[in-house]
Amino acid sequence: MYNKKMIVFLIVLSILGGSLLYIQFNYEQNASLVNWLTDYDNGISKAKAEGKVVLIDFYADWCSWCKTLDRETYEKGDVVAYLNDKLICIRINVDENIHISNYYNITALPTIVFLSAESVEVDRIIGFLPSEQFLVRVGDILSKYSSSS
Repeated sequence: MYNKKMIVFLIVLSILGGSLLYIQFNYEQNASLVNWLTDYDNGISKAKAEGKVVLIDFYADWCSWCKTLDRETYEKGDVVAYLNDKLICIRINVDENIHISNYYNITALPTIVFLSAESVEVDRIIGFLPSEQFLVRVGDILSKYSSSS
């Protein structure tokens, strides 16, 4: 009887452990779905060459709202597809790139700055937005930019 209980316990434990590993693996896979560039100059050059608007996501590893933005907005399939299609996306860690953060006067996190292909600031979003609101806001920003250029 003891052996049967131990076997059942080990099976259940294995299933739970496997599930947790699967969830962690999927989280790590989803975190990189947006085509983030981490080299600012490379991103700006690419946007100019392709004539696309730049999205710069200013974040910090210690910022809980930045992590929420990653998890609840940037990892959603519709957001990923839209960003990858319409924008050049750059991620800037404010603690590692103080000069860039200061240049854009970043005073709160997360802050998302939108630049024209010519590197002129078009708009910015300060704080967290859920995916649906984020897509509407980005769409509005791109519409405003395309009608003014």
